[in-house]
Formats: sequence, C-alpha cells, structure tokens
Amino acid sequence: MNITTKNRTALKAYFVKNNIPTESNFAELIDGMLNLAEDGLAKPAGSPLSIEASGDGDTSQKKVLNFYGKFGDPDPDWVLSLKPRSDPDVATSGKAGFSIGNSAGHSRLFIDKTSGNVGIGTVSPGVKLEVNGDIRSGNALISDNPHGVAHAAFSHKDQGTSTGYALLQHESGDTYLNAATGKYMTFRTGNVDKMRLLSNGNFGIGTNAPVAKLQVVGGAIMPSAGNNSTSGIMFPENAGGGSGDKGWIRYYARSGEEMTLELGIANDTTDHIALVPSGNVGIGTNNPTKAKLVINGSAHNTFPSGYYYMSRTTCKSGSTGTQRNYSIWASNWIACQEFNAYSDARIKNVMGTSDGARDLDTVNRLQVTDYTYIDVVQNGDQPHKKLIAQEVRSIYPSAVHASADFVPNIYTMSAAIAHDGDKTLAITLKKDHGLAIGDTVRLMDGEEIRDLEVLDVPHGKRFMVESDTAPEKVFVYGSLVDDFLTIDYDAIAMLNVSATQELARRCADQEARIEKLEGEVAWLKKT
Repeated sequence: MNITTKNRTALKAYFVKNNIPTESNFAELIDGMLNLAEDGLAKPAGSPLSIEASGDGDTSQKKVLNFYGKFGDPDPDWVLSLKPRSDPDVATSGKAGFSIGNSAGHSRLFIDKTSGNVGIGTVSPGVKLEVNGDIRSGNALISDNPHGVAHAAFSHKDQGTSTGYALLQHESGDTYLNAATGKYMTFRTGNVDKMRLLSNGNFGIGTNAPVAKLQVVGGAIMPSAGNNSTSGIMFPENAGGGSGDKGWIRYYARSGEEMTLELGIANDTTDHIALVPSGNVGIGTNNPTKAKLVINGSAHNTFPSGYYYMSRTTCKSGSTGTQRNYSIWASNWIACQEFNAYSDARIKNVMGTSDGARDLDTVNRLQVTDYTYIDVVQNGDQPHKKLIAQEVRSIYPSAVHASADFVPNIYTMSAAIAHDGDKTLAITLKKDHGLAIGDTVRLMDGEEIRDLEVLDVPHGKRFMVESDTAPEKVFVYGSLVDDFLTIDYDAIAMLNVSATQELARRCADQEARIEKLEGEVAWLKKT
C-alpha cells in the first residue's frame, strides 16, 4: 500500500516554537486527517460510528474495509465488502450482503442481505448455511468425494477417499452405502448388530460371520406362498441363453388346505418336482396320487444304426437308429420288494409265440462272465457273475441299449499340471489317455466333478482343457462315450423262460419216449 501523507513526526515539525507554518504545511495537516464529509466515516451524536462503502452504481463491489498485515504489502489480506461478485471478472455478478474476501475479489464468508443465508465459498447460499467445498465437524467429513462434484459423500475424516466413504449419492439420486476396502458393513438397532455384509460379499442375518452369500441364523427365510412368478423363490431367467427358461421353488394350496411344495422349471409345464403333505413326490407332475413316487415323462437315448428295435408296427433292425425313453437312470443299485411291468394285452400288438428252439440256442450261446469293476470307489471291488453287453449285442441285440455316459477308461491321478494364468489347464499323465480334440473328459478335484472339453492334445500323455482355476492335482476319470451299453435283463429273463419251456417240452417228449420204450421192454420180457 502506497501512503503519501506525512506522518505525525513530520507534521509536528511544522508547528514548533518560533516556526511559522506555511499554507502547504496546513494543507498536509488537513490531508493527513479523516474528513467526516469526504472520507466515508461519520459519528453523528447518539449514533454508532458509520462507514460508507466506496464505489457507486450497480457494478461496484462496495468495498468498506481493507485489512493489511502491514502497509508495506502490495495488497490487503482481507477485504470487507457489501456487494461481492460471484465472478470477480464479471461486474454484473455482484450480490448484496456482508462479505469478507481476499484482494482478488473472491468471497470467503458471505451473509445474504435479503435472506440472511450464510455462504462459505459462495455468494449465492440457497439455505441457511451453504459451504462450497468439504465440511468437517470433529471426525465427521462431508465432501463431494474424489468421485467428483456430481456426488456428495459422508465419511470419517480419515476415510474420505474414493473407496473409504460411508454414504455416497449422485445428483441423479443414485445412492451407495460403502465400507472401506477389507472392512465390513453392519446394520444395528438399539446399538446391537442385526445384519452384517463382509468385504467378500457374504451377508449375514443374525450372525457376524456369514460363510455363504446369505446366511440366516436365529430365524427363517419366509417367501410369499402362491403358484405364480411373484411367489416363492425365483431363479434368473434364461441363465443359459435362449428365451422362456425359468426356475422356481413354490409353496401353494392345490385345493383347499391341500398344499404342494414344488420345484419347477419352464418352458415345459411338466418339468416340475412336487412334494405333497401325504409324503408323495411327483416328478413331471404336481399331483402324485398313484404312489409315493410318481414320475411322468422320460428322457431320450438314441440307439445307433444296426440295433434291433420295436416300433409301433414292426420289430426289425434299424438303419438310422431309434430311441429308448428312460424315466429313471441310476448309477447304483435299486432295492424294492417287487417290480411290476406294464403288460396288459390291450396296449400291445401281439405278433405270436416266441420260437423256443431258437431261444434255447440263443441262451446256449450267451456267456456268463466273472468280472470286477474298474471304478472300485463307486462300485466296490467284489466279483460279479453276469453278462457283458458287447457280447450279448452280437448274439441278442434287442436286449442291449446304448446311451451317452462316462467310462473310466483313463482312471488315474495327474502327474503334472500347468496353468497359463488365463483359462487353459494342461494336464500330464503317466500313461496314454487316448483323448482327441473335442472329446469331453471328466475330472475330479477334491469334492468337485467337472466335465470339460479337450482343447488340445500335444501328445499321448498330455491334454489341455479350459479352466479358470489351477488345482494342484486332479483325478482323471475318463471320457464321454455315446455308445455306453446297458442290458435289458427282463429281456434275458423272458428269453430264459422261453428256452426253459423249450427244454421242458423236450424233456416231456423224452419222458414219453422213455415211457414207451419201457413199456415195449416190459412186453418183450413177458413174451
């Protein structure tokens, strides 16, 4: 600040004893004093000291006081004004009120003349207190967060980061609850934990240590009852692509108080599993009344060409294959008291009695074989005495059926495993695997069974599959084949009945001949 008036020491020198002040001396004395009429400062009797702002017209900032640390500074530290500007460079952006700002014209604290609203960092406060910037009270921090000015965030003062905030809202209304990286989020009532969300995404109700995506302790999950898409538990639609696919678990009244618990999928109305209060279970039907387990429907397995099969009009060899419709397919034993097969004549086209002599010849050619299973874990190591499907197929093909299944044709632990860090797993064995590109191989990793496509076969003891994980070792079970053979032992049994009847007829013929011969011998002895 440049001060041109004389200081007190210089003025006093004009008025010492025996010295006559000049006109200019008196002018400097007058200029060195405040003038109530011209300098904007007044103290009327009975009124407080009054100060008039400098500047005229609508464009003036109406500055009242400048505050200096020292007058030697080029600019004041603070400026008190009565019409600060929202933009110091725009003369028409002034706002009437009380403002303390810097020398550049930026208001730091403002009180609106009309509303009394207080602004910090703004001359347009829309509420009683508006702060243009972050606010901290003790440990509490309110800020626009590093997410940008379109957001508002609340957090602890030490967590005001893009990942550490507690509450975040976008100007559009989108709202986010958040916990810092590696921390949990807890919901309380009465200062007691009720629900907790861990950093791994597990959510616990009634527990602070959930071990699943949702774990409920001390209560039940209670979806609404009803047989519609807004009841029960619904799974994501079209999870495998396509359209119209749905899955659900529902509990509903079928008739009156008769309730059904249903596990269903769509888009086929028979693709359901239902449990009713009687204990009956229905698969493919939600009204299982005929037995404890009622299965409605089947899955298709196609026979390769060359198999004998029975169609609606004939029994012949198939050139293009046919299908068997299975309702139950079991990998292990089935125990029951009695098995009843459909055999009513009214559902059959009877073609005549079987040729017993030919059936006996067929039975004589069947080879009963002693064997054990390769998969001893699934089937045990005890010996069995039964038939081999491949041998039966060459003799009695109509009793053999083919389908797709896995066979233990590799059945060994991996010797080495390498993962490329992306999605390719290379598995090396101690023996040849016999796989080709495009085959499906079954791998066992701990408790998990995975059926994967073979992507590449570098050599006979090494193959590659797609895998997101890199296990230390895997057990290679075997490959998927489309000609897995099963035997219809009912057909073998009926073949045996026909052959036994043929033997019985032959025995009867022999007994008749023996009886005749014995009679003739007895007659000869008498004569």
